[in-house]
Amino acid sequence: MPAPAHAEALVGVGNHPTADLDAAIEALSWGEVYAVDEELSLTAARIANEIGPQGPYLNGVDGLVAAVGRKLDAPVVSADGDLTHEETKRVVDVEEYRE
Repeated sequence: MPAPAHAEALVGVGNHPTADLDAAIEALSWGEVYAVDEELSLTAARIANEIGPQGPYLNGVDGLVAAVGRKLDAPVVSADGDLTHEETKRVVDVEEYRE
């Protein structure tokens, strides 16, 4: 996962008044955190461009998540509506996660 997505998840837990931050850190410990560099940023921008105006607006974190998936040639697993949108799935391998 890109570092900003990792931070977004953990900061969200840290902001919750009854959350267990240590449990959240442990729950995410299986994943590898990827630093954001110029190459990853450019890939995210290219993905947004490939989706085009007919698709969803990818914010920076969503774009980086998609870019890591492409970089690793691995599906993105998400419940985020912008990532699971059909136009995004047209250019990125996305598996929809449902609880």
